[in-house]
Amino acid sequence: MTTAQFNKKEIALNNSCDNVYDVILLTPSNRYVKLISKEIGLEPIISGGYKGYSDMIFQNSVVFQDQQPIILPKYENFIYSNVTENKLFTAENHWGTGEVSFKLYNLKNQKLSLIKEVVKPIPYLITYNTKGNIVVLTDYEETFGRTIDIYSSDNFNAVTSLKPFGKKGFEDMIFFEDGLFLYALFKPVVTSSYANESIKIYQISLKTGEILQEKDFIIPLNITGFYVTDEFFIMYSYNRVIAYNFLGDQVWSNDFTIQEIKADMDEEILYLGLSDMIVALNLESGQPLWTRNFRDFYKDKLMGLPDNMPNINIRPVFFDLIDNQLAVIISQTSYGSVRRYSKYLTKLFVFDSEGNITATENILSSETKLFKCFFQNMNSFTVFSDSAMICYEK
Repeated sequence: MTTAQFNKKEIALNNSCDNVYDVILLTPSNRYVKLISKEIGLEPIISGGYKGYSDMIFQNSVVFQDQQPIILPKYENFIYSNVTENKLFTAENHWGTGEVSFKLYNLKNQKLSLIKEVVKPIPYLITYNTKGNIVVLTDYEETFGRTIDIYSSDNFNAVTSLKPFGKKGFEDMIFFEDGLFLYALFKPVVTSSYANESIKIYQISLKTGEILQEKDFIIPLNITGFYVTDEFFIMYSYNRVIAYNFLGDQVWSNDFTIQEIKADMDEEILYLGLSDMIVALNLESGQPLWTRNFRDFYKDKLMGLPDNMPNINIRPVFFDLIDNQLAVIISQTSYGSVRRYSKYLTKLFVFDSEGNITATENILSSETKLFKCFFQNMNSFTVFSDSAMICYEK
């Protein structure tokens, strides 16, 4: 095993990440933007059907890497950001009229410039914003079934609508996108009348928003995520991973005790990041190729913990294939017996396709915890802690 030698550059942050809603990477400038969302109190609703209730008020702002904060109008909350076009979506509930206002802003030139506003009835939500050219909105109308609206993310124009399962409605949705398509999976409302209803998967063009294909599958209804390869739909629940071909036939399945899962694939291997280990599966057969337990990486008690800090939580916080290598960042959090004090150790591990560790790097330790990570390539990555931006380069 060779140890990766990185040069480390730490930049103190003007704002703590305690109130950071998200950090995004702008392209092609490679500048970072923080979205700050800070609770400032409750405000009573004085009109409409929600009169007498209170609404939480936030002070939201956009902070460019080297600029002063751009403060959003009062009552507007972040939804999603389009990092490639430097745009930002917000939402504002108008309780008196029972409507919600979605706004698309342009973030260029350090200013918020309104592109378009779309008004929908409460409780409409923006549920997914893609890396392509579409954004997905959905309502929560339970009487006549829920509706999915697809809009263009560059100008917020309506593209198409669909109503999976019609009046029966759906109770959950999961998204996956590759470079060309968005795949939207919908699970029906589970009732005694429709207990055996199939799930639906839609293939949607990321460029135009057009619905290209619709597929039905009879599968377990506890699916929590899925991936799409050239040959298979890979679906997983809390205790099972299943592969289906595009005709809807099950190809293989494998059982795992899953609390948290992250996955990525190359052409032959499916990598699963479980709550306490990495599992590599043969993509064609589903058979395990190798496993690595996270606790084995810390068996030397690297943190030198005292006896009064016996509680240790180890989990993956970053999991991705980069330059044909699997990069995994694992965070170890250790708590005192009364949980008033905690220590952190965050490390990067790089694996080849056979499960060998080819490089490691200590990233954060002591009282500092990881907030977010961006890899430019395997020789350059940036992490945000709760107090600093740290750049690593070979």
